[in-house]
Amino acid sequence: MRKYIYKSIGLVLAITTFSSCLKDDSLVLDPDKGVNVIEFVNPTDIAVHGSTTALYTLAYEILPTATVQTIAVSYSGPEKVAPQDIEVNFGLGTQSVIDQYNTEQGKTGAVGTANAPYSFLPSNVYTLSATKVVIPKGQSKASFTIAFKTNLLVVGVPYALPLKITSVSYGTISGNFSNILLNVVPKNKYDGVYNVKGTMVDVTNPAFSHYTVGLGSTVYQMQLRTVTATSCVVYDPKYFNGGGYFVPFYTGSATSSFGSFCPIIEFGSDGKVVGVTNHYGVDVSSNVRNAVLVPDAAGNQYTAATKTMKIKYALTQKAGINPPLAAPFYRAVFDETWVFNGQRP
Repeated sequence: MRKYIYKSIGLVLAITTFSSCLKDDSLVLDPDKGVNVIEFVNPTDIAVHGSTTALYTLAYEILPTATVQTIAVSYSGPEKVAPQDIEVNFGLGTQSVIDQYNTEQGKTGAVGTANAPYSFLPSNVYTLSATKVVIPKGQSKASFTIAFKTNLLVVGVPYALPLKITSVSYGTISGNFSNILLNVVPKNKYDGVYNVKGTMVDVTNPAFSHYTVGLGSTVYQMQLRTVTATSCVVYDPKYFNGGGYFVPFYTGSATSSFGSFCPIIEFGSDGKVVGVTNHYGVDVSSNVRNAVLVPDAAGNQYTAATKTMKIKYALTQKAGINPPLAAPFYRAVFDETWVFNGQRP
């Protein structure tokens, strides 16, 4: 009997040790743990889960007046609400937090590309309403605001504003969410949510088709997200884990997507779509994939008055197909119409 007890104890210890190594991306703490924790509340979804410091992307229209963003701090503990008034002091984080995030995420590209490193938001662009708030007794949150002058931002430059909780009058400062990064993005005029319809033809499998087929619908909502003043990357807000940089398609029985493939669309000053590149790089992965614009006399244009885009683009693949494809290596061709639906969050 004793040996089974030892085995049970060992198993419990192993599970406990393993669990303690997992990074907690949740803001909901276990009250039974008896810890009073003060932390920032998620202002939106975390951009990359598992990062040392949580980064949140906040995209705004470029306006002549300041855009105000509310940021909250919260109390979590054995009681559902704060047992007393809790003073929370906070301020700006340091450049080292941004540098660490850039290193972790491999942000080493040139400015204007999707892989450019984040830089500290200039001080003339933002104003904090306070550097101290009080979570009142009987409540669980307190908030402050940050006013952003979006007309001073340079479109295409990835800005980050680090915030840090410096002290609290009661409780413990959170280990995961006492430091956060706000990625402040000015939107270009193409940025937004679009209703998309169209066709897709895959030369390797005739069963593959446009993702609207699998939905049983003629349109599907996608996003264009600002990269530079004249380019946007395609973003699916729904599919894998609630969103990501890819283009879903229908296999004939389920929804899927091509790895290492997501278009960045370049717009010209004459109302034309002038180019497509791959968010993941040129000729990437073992399949040597890329994204390119397909010449099309009837399409590849953007009508500013109605915010409607007609575009034909392709996934090219130079390896992993037998027999190999001949130039221009079109594996799958998308022929689509995008109609503006509204501003994205």
